[in-house]
Amino acid sequence: MGDHAEPWRQHPVLEALRELEQRDRELAARIEELTQLEAEIASLRAEAARLEIGVVCGAEAQLGSADDRAAAKRTLATAQTAHADAEARLARLKAEAERIEHEAAAAEQIAAALAERARALAERAGGDLDQGIEPWAARARATVFAQRTHAEGERVQVQTEASELASSVTGEAVAGDVALARRATERALEARHQLKHAGNP
Repeated sequence: MGDHAEPWRQHPVLEALRELEQRDRELAARIEELTQLEAEIASLRAEAARLEIGVVCGAEAQLGSADDRAAAKRTLATAQTAHADAEARLARLKAEAERIEHEAAAAEQIAAALAERARALAERAGGDLDQGIEPWAARARATVFAQRTHAEGERVQVQTEASELASSVTGEAVAGDVALARRATERALEARHQLKHAGNP
């Protein structure tokens, strides 16, 4: 049967509930998107902090390596008997320096990947990275949190309005999501329509 045979389907309250149901779905999707974005920003922020700590520790280790290398060279020049020990120590320090260089190169790659990820997130969340990832991520996460909170509040209002509209037609309290309110209203309007036309063959 088409809508012409069932005029109750065109009832203004039912139309309003359909619109509210659509808005509720849109808000639910937006909240999910903002929640995911907030989590991605938090993850990026944590990775950036870990990378910064690693770079600082690596720099401190390099400074220590330079002092150790100089001490090893002095030991080699002044003590022929310690020559073998000094060469072994120098080899270890060279290996350590190579390891640090590899770690620094890896840290640069990670930093580049983080920067690219931050740029992508900044396009979605807004803001610029001029002051670095950490300050941007802190601001962006707060902004996204506020947007998500606002969307959640708006969704509650949509659900409340849908419940009130449904209650005005059904005569009963209708609590829950918007789709439930729409279905309850459809059932009530259809029942009224059937009662009205029950005597007409």
